[in-house]
Amino acid sequence: MAAKKPASQRAIPTLMVHGFHGGTESFDPLIYQAKRTAGAQRVLVAEVGGGMAPTLIGHWPVGVKRPIIQVVFRDNHANWTTDAQWLNELLQVLKDRYGIQRYNAVGHSRGCLALVIANEHHPALRLKKLALVAGTYDSALFREDRIHENYFLRTGQPAIVHPEYQEIVAGAHNFPKHLPMLLIAGDLDNGSDSDGVVTLVSTTSLKSALNERHDHITQIIVHGRDAEHSALIRWNQRVKSAVIRFIWQAH
Repeated sequence: MAAKKPASQRAIPTLMVHGFHGGTESFDPLIYQAKRTAGAQRVLVAEVGGGMAPTLIGHWPVGVKRPIIQVVFRDNHANWTTDAQWLNELLQVLKDRYGIQRYNAVGHSRGCLALVIANEHHPALRLKKLALVAGTYDSALFREDRIHENYFLRTGQPAIVHPEYQEIVAGAHNFPKHLPMLLIAGDLDNGSDSDGVVTLVSTTSLKSALNERHDHITQIIVHGRDAEHSALIRWNQRVKSAVIRFIWQAH
């Protein structure tokens, strides 16, 4: 019988996954604040997709207590299903190289969608905590959605169901049960019921898409000018503090 592989001595990493048009700069302000207030440390930048295997840039010392891995899509215009496949390729590489079994994740915009779908397809690592900011679960205003066009039915489901939402629903039975999740949405309070890119209907529709698997979800809606889609994860102090507190129980 082959010897059992020893458990990894590394702490549970937190992956940060940007959205459409995003890149390394998308999470820089959050990472800086996490380092300053929670002692977190970016150990790796993981470049994924583009027809190549994941590339890990950096060094991950064993002693880092709150490691961050920043995920960068080489093609930041790919669709959510492709992004999810690339994420799962990365999770397998992290497991093989570092022996880890679990991870936390923070997503923004389409990165939220990619994380949800990736975890509906039997990923190599088990998700411990998931924080999602401004997720586009039922389309976005620059795609098929329109301001004030969609609304929730009495069943709790959106009246207009787009392909993203349908894909989440189709795989919901595989999504981790009782997963602690933090969902954050933005409302500019300008009458659009949106953060300028995604409507509240879309970004709060994940609960209904996952059906009964949402008993550990905390949902926050932030308001005002700092609730703009990109600003939410970069400049909104309430959002950054909430994510850091949720992932690391730190202020």
